[in-house]
Amino acid sequence: MNIPLNNRAIAGLRGLYQENEAAKALFDKFAERKKHSRETLATRAASLARCDYRDMVAILKQLAALGVGKFKAGRRGSVSRMVWSYHLRSIGAAAQGSESYLQDVPADAELSEDDDWSEAPELLFDEEDDFIEHTFQLRPDVRIAVRLPKDITSKEAERLAGFVRQLPFED
Repeated sequence: MNIPLNNRAIAGLRGLYQENEAAKALFDKFAERKKHSRETLATRAASLARCDYRDMVAILKQLAALGVGKFKAGRRGSVSRMVWSYHLRSIGAAAQGSESYLQDVPADAELSEDDDWSEAPELLFDEEDDFIEHTFQLRPDVRIAVRLPKDITSKEAERLAGFVRQLPFED
């Protein structure tokens, strides 16, 4: 007998919630959400769950296997992320056991960016390519991210600093 995707997914979410502390922390954050996000960066999810990036990638791949979204591996400068098929709040609530269904995202739903989660780690590791993403708070309202090789040398860092110094600035 075939079990509908929703029931299979909910059973899998609840199992993951019970067995994995990082997944539990992530689902708890999802259940608190006020807005829906179309996608979540793997680095953001790891920050929310306060876990290692590689562990979060494994969790996101499990979620993709359950059918709650599609995992997109970072390639050629893009960051690994999860594109959701259901509302994040319903994913979190179903994992916690307080809902027995997953709510589809209506085609006309207003989808926000991942901007209402303000925590961001200082250093983020990218599994696919041995790069580290460094974030820097340039101004109170401007945070920048730079992906650099994990094994960057002092000479390469100086070259990069020279490049930034050469950019045209207005005083």
